Amino acid sequence: MDTDLNDNMQKNEVDWYLMENLEKKSPGFDIMNWWKVNSTKYPILGQMARDILAIPLSTVASEFAFSTG
Repeated sequence: MDTDLNDNMQKNEVDWYLMENLEKKSPGFDIMNWWKVNSTKYPILGQMARDILAIPLSTVASEFAFSTG
């Protein structure tokens, strides 16, 4: 039963997020701050965003793809 409720909450959260007005493109936009401000509105998506955005950028894959040896 809890799984069904959790699934519905996740679906609703995604729907609510997709209905949100888009932020205007600006050079000073801070995606981490946006999620910090909106994490109470979208707690599950907020956690997912923090997990994904916390992954450091890496050049290892591109260096490996272009290495000759």
